[in-house]
Amino acid sequence: MERYLQTNSRADLDLSIVYNEEALQLRAVGHPDRAQTLHELAYGTLERYRQCRSRADLDLTIIQNEEALQLRNVGHPDRAITLLHLGFSMRHRYEATKDRVDLDLSIKYFDEALQLRPTGNPDRAVTLHSLAYSILERYLQSHDRADLDLSITHNEEALKPRAVGHPGRAQTLHELAYGTLERYKRYKIRTDLDLSIVYNEEALQLRINHISQPSSQRVISTKMLDSSTSKAPVKQIVIIGSGVIGLTAAYELSTHHAHSKAQITVIARDMPHGGLDSTGWASPWAGANWFPFVNRDPENKWEKVSWRKFNDKSVVPEELVVRMPTKFYSTRKDQAQDLWYHEEVGDLKPLPEPWPMSVPGSPPTASAFELTTLTVCVPQYLLWLQDEATKRGVKFVKGWVGSVADVEFVPGTENQIRTDVVINASGLGAKQIIGVEDALVFPIRGQTILVRAPQIKWSLLGFSLYDNKLAKETIYVIPRRNGDVIVGGTFQEGNWDVSPDPDTARRILEVALNYCPELVTRSTEATGAPKISDMTILRHSVGLRPARKGGARVERQIITMPNPHDSSELRWSDMAPVPNGLSAGQSTPILINGIRAGQDKELKMRVVHAYGVGPAGYQMSWGIAEDVVKLVNEFFHED
Repeated sequence: MERYLQTNSRADLDLSIVYNEEALQLRAVGHPDRAQTLHELAYGTLERYRQCRSRADLDLTIIQNEEALQLRNVGHPDRAITLLHLGFSMRHRYEATKDRVDLDLSIKYFDEALQLRPTGNPDRAVTLHSLAYSILERYLQSHDRADLDLSITHNEEALKPRAVGHPGRAQTLHELAYGTLERYKRYKIRTDLDLSIVYNEEALQLRINHISQPSSQRVISTKMLDSSTSKAPVKQIVIIGSGVIGLTAAYELSTHHAHSKAQITVIARDMPHGGLDSTGWASPWAGANWFPFVNRDPENKWEKVSWRKFNDKSVVPEELVVRMPTKFYSTRKDQAQDLWYHEEVGDLKPLPEPWPMSVPGSPPTASAFELTTLTVCVPQYLLWLQDEATKRGVKFVKGWVGSVADVEFVPGTENQIRTDVVINASGLGAKQIIGVEDALVFPIRGQTILVRAPQIKWSLLGFSLYDNKLAKETIYVIPRRNGDVIVGGTFQEGNWDVSPDPDTARRILEVALNYCPELVTRSTEATGAPKISDMTILRHSVGLRPARKGGARVERQIITMPNPHDSSELRWSDMAPVPNGLSAGQSTPILINGIRAGQDKELKMRVVHAYGVGPAGYQMSWGIAEDVVKLVNEFFHED
């Protein structure tokens, strides 16, 4: 745990939790060290919750703290610290659920901890500040003048031992500034307005001296103060990647956050307008047929949200979605039992035998059925997403990101504007971006053929994989609205080759004709059975689906890395070649009062990850974007 506090490495945090869980098993009820192990375990799980926002971690840390508190009876020297941590946990749960009971419990625990820390106790100030914050939050719900006054009183006391130079002074000043301004606005006490300005002026000076954004939950600059109102600064969100996940996130974020409150910037090497022919991203090459592959959450939740969005004509124009029957051939007799979504889509019915013969050497078809699903019209849908996001004020910048530090400042702006939250929708890029470097990311190579077959009015999926483990080929037929049909394809994990393979193409088309002889566009009367030469082939394509072992990563994280403006460090974009565009960060550090900005050795970046969906990008896109909005809001709620 100590090393994690220095490195912010998720691996160290997880390892600390694992070791403490094992230690707890060895320290059964009655063991003298059980309470301390519970305390340390609760600290670790709460820290992991702060990074990833897993509700399971939050509930677990509360259970662990509650048991530790029971073991630390009244009079125990460590009871106060356990009460404090339990108060933090309850407040976090309140912020997640808005359940007033949790907020009241946090106040109860903080207040009891304060009683155990009398005047002169070195930890009294942090307890006062924590209690003041929760009481102020209760005031914002109830507008009880007593809560507002008590919050200000506690913060005034907390400020006294936090003399000039104390790391928590600026935070307490900002809390006081907020409270006194709020009291002035409601009760028009002129001294409160004067005090709020004084508090903010000192806090602003501390910020300039330290060149760091204050960690206070509520930041109010003196330039935002007038006689009665204040205005929050515009939040800056930078999205790395303009695939279907990044674009949908941009759409949803711009829908939920007015342009006056949040500026969203997308930076990517390839974009729908001008980049649809690039093999450097997967979205233009996708079949985009909504057909779930797994039976588990959160994937099924994301897919259900996306299904409903695609079917909502007020969201997605009708001409961008094709609804049609889908025929499904499986090697499992009981496959239909696992289709959790059949009630959502409806029209599930078995297909009568005889079924198409499986390719020699592959498992035979054991069941077949049909249901109505949908296909997204690619690439028109991608163009629509970019256009809609642009209408909502989203900016698009063509560039290459080699490090999370490259988007410390918003790309494409003349003046340096600091980024508040980064959305990492970089797909396969997450494997190499400095600060992320996710070794679990891998490509799934998909080779397909585009043919002309306007007579095909249904899609088809055949999950009879070849025994050849290297081939990893199956059959799918996905029509487009314009009469073109995608025929695929391969699922080759770890294969980075984007060149079409002729032998693979031949096998795919032979299997496709076995399942769907209607693909031919020329008469077969003279030749008998349909052949590849009877098809109208338009194009051969290869796309690399961005997958991740263990499933998609959709969570928030604070990434700590060397400050790129520190003169002792080289910037990643100074060392690495930049293909097909400019790097994100190419600006010069600013000076404030003669002090170089970013002089701290470390840079902390708030990141929401959204990558690793593999072949399911379109069918999960809206659900993932919905979660991205929630995670971004959690970051903003802490400001």
